[in-house]
Formats: sequence, structure tokens, C-alpha cells
Amino acid sequence: MITAIAVAPNNGNRIYIGYYDGQMFVTDAACATAACWTAIGGSAKGIPQAPITRIVIDPGNAGVAYAAVSGFGGGAHVFKTTTKGSSWTGLTTGLPSIPTNTITAENSTTLWVVPAAWRRSFALFRGFRPLA
Repeated sequence: MITAIAVAPNNGNRIYIGYYDGQMFVTDAACATAACWTAIGGSAKGIPQAPITRIVIDPGNAGVAYAAVSGFGGGAHVFKTTTKGSSWTGLTTGLPSIPTNTITAENSTTLWVVPAAWRRSFALFRGFRPLA
């Protein structure tokens, strides 16, 4: 089941999609078959097998993207790629290890992150700057 879709603001042909099981795909030319989609998610690429809740693409660079991940496993719940998804790095500095439901890029230097746990309050981290 698709749980997240993002289109690059500076390249309408670059589309990322995320699935409930942590799989992700990217294309530069959407089509009706699997032939134009490249697998970029799952544990082989550094993404846990958990729902992808949101994908955000850097407004200035379509090869840089972030994925928010739900689930209660330890470790990172926000991941970054600078390689159009060929590999992902978990971001943990200043973020709690809880499900993350929403992220958004204000611009190429500010990422908003909203981690939220079931039946818990949430916190908003403004000015989190992992894009450097």
C-alpha cells in the first residue's frame, strides 16, 4: 500500500513513493508499468521495514530527499538521501527515537520535523538544518 508520494518542486518528473513496508521507489518519467521505477527503499538501502509516512524533496535539489518513518523500533525515524535514493542515512541528532509522521522542507536550509507517538504529545523542531 502506498503511504507517501512526493513530487520534486524543481523537477515535476522526479517522483518518490513510499510504501507501508518501508519500500520506496523513484522515477524521472512516470509510466504505467514498473519499468520506469527504481527501488530505493527497504533495509538494503538503509530504510527500516516500517511505514513511510512522509517524503520531502529539497526544493533546490531533486536528488536530496527525506523520508519520515513510523513504527516503534529503536533508531532513526527520519532518513536523508543525497543520491536520489541509492543510499539513505538516519538522522538522529536532536530528534527523539519515536514514530515520525510529518516532515516538510521550508527551503533548502530548514527542515521541519514533527515526531509523534500514539497517545502522546508531539514536539516541533524548527531550524533543524541537516542540509549542509
